[in-house]
Amino acid sequence: INSHIILPGCPSGHLMGKWLKAERPDTLTDPETGESRGVILGRFKGIWIGERGAAAGYVRGFYGLSSAGERKFFGKYINMSGEFMGLIAGRWGFDPADAPAEATVERGWFEGAWYGRRRVALGRLKGEWLTAEPGRGYFKGLWAMNCAEAR
Repeated sequence: INSHIILPGCPSGHLMGKWLKAERPDTLTDPETGESRGVILGRFKGIWIGERGAAAGYVRGFYGLSSAGERKFFGKYINMSGEFMGLIAGRWGFDPADAPAEATVERGWFEGAWYGRRRVALGRLKGEWLTAEPGRGYFKGLWAMNCAEAR
């Protein structure tokens, strides 16, 4: 069961789906220079849920390390008709409460922003993820518009 406070005039909702660890990391290379632009460690895909609990669209993207070694994620969201609605981007990390010896399950968090079609930041999102092995994992989170009352 997931819930959140709905502030009047400030839309918010949920997102959830699969957070999948790659079997092998994939290096992103700049085609012109041959330099590394980062490493893809996995992907995510799921559902964007509106403030009243109905599916409003889909989200999908990748997570990994930037060329500077920062943990970043990047993706897009589309509406139920498949129209591009915007981008999501942010950072992710591991749950500090996890024991390093636990090799089969990894847990963590993500937080970032979501942008409209014109790449203007419309709101924030945050949540948590879990992976058990390549091909098995999930994420759940919340999104909210940038509203004065929510700050």
